Amino acid sequence: MALVNKRQTANILLPRSIHLFLTGGCILILLILLGLAGWLGVPPWLVRIGGVETGAVAKEVASCGADDYATQGDNATTAIFAFQFSDQQGKAVRETREGVCNNLYTNGEHISLWYMPQNPQSFLTDQEALWLYVFSGIWLCITALMSRFLWLLLRPLLTIPAR
Repeated sequence: MALVNKRQTANILLPRSIHLFLTGGCILILLILLGLAGWLGVPPWLVRIGGVETGAVAKEVASCGADDYATQGDNATTAIFAFQFSDQQGKAVRETREGVCNNLYTNGEHISLWYMPQNPQSFLTDQEALWLYVFSGIWLCITALMSRFLWLLLRPLLTIPAR
């Protein structure tokens, strides 16, 4: 049984149509990931990094009823919450995420949140920050994997073979 040289197997090229399809798909996925990062990821990270951390109280504003998984037996009820906190000047602030029902908090629960001093409507709660960390890590892994795959696809086209 003959040993295959690693260098020889690294230079095996795919048929042109498959290579173009994979490269285009990789670029499309990376553009989608970039768009998602700009739309969903950057604003909360700006609040988390540039915002001021403070304590707040979660107050239930309206009940949204049972969540979508109530039929599976957990019967969790969701609600819209307002968050009451004091800004840097000591002024009382009450902000609500209208139309966002969740069961992350209980009525009267003390939480941490970050807000932008010049715009208190831009805020991020500690539970939202946790999900931001999780999804940012997943995004980073997928983006790194797709970037590596794209590099492997483009490397044969970018390297000049030695003569």
